[in-house]
Amino acid sequence: MFSHKPPGKGSSHRGHASRSHGGSSADWDHRERQLDPKEELRQLAERDLNAAADLARIRGVELYSTLAQMGVDTAALKQRQAANVAAQNQKEQARR
Repeated sequence: MFSHKPPGKGSSHRGHASRSHGGSSADWDHRERQLDPKEELRQLAERDLNAAADLARIRGVELYSTLAQMGVDTAALKQRQAANVAAQNQKEQARR
């Protein structure tokens, strides 16, 4: 009955669907994130652990327990984040 696809996808009015529905797929993505704040935190934590911790603090949520409840291996996440930071630091050192 209701489509779970973002506006403009899978419609017979492909070229005009996003305009006729008054939004873009980016707007759809934003609404989807608003529907599941835990998933938004998980995705943000994958990209930037510090930003995710700040957002969780603003929302009054404990980040690591929330991620653990979702089945995220927080220890591995911390290790990947540390490796990413180290790699970025090496790239910056190499540029200088």
